[in-house]
Amino acid sequence: MHTRFLSSRSCITTEMMPVARSFRDAGWRVKAIVGWAGATADAAAEQCQAEGFELIAVAPDFLIPAIILRRRPIPRPPLS
Repeated sequence: MHTRFLSSRSCITTEMMPVARSFRDAGWRVKAIVGWAGATADAAAEQCQAEGFELIAVAPDFLIPAIILRRRPIPRPPLS
């Protein structure tokens, strides 16, 4: 059995990694896609490899550029 994970930059450590580790520990073959570019993407890829996950390469034209990821989110009014 195998599963794939695609993670955004903001949730890789807090959301994706614990779930992916659980699958790995249960004997699943885990594949990961890092879908952005830049230093944080390189660090995420290294972390995935260190965990024993197989990385799926994405063509550079399809990666989210680091400059976009550095922008601050637009403030939104609270939901009522």
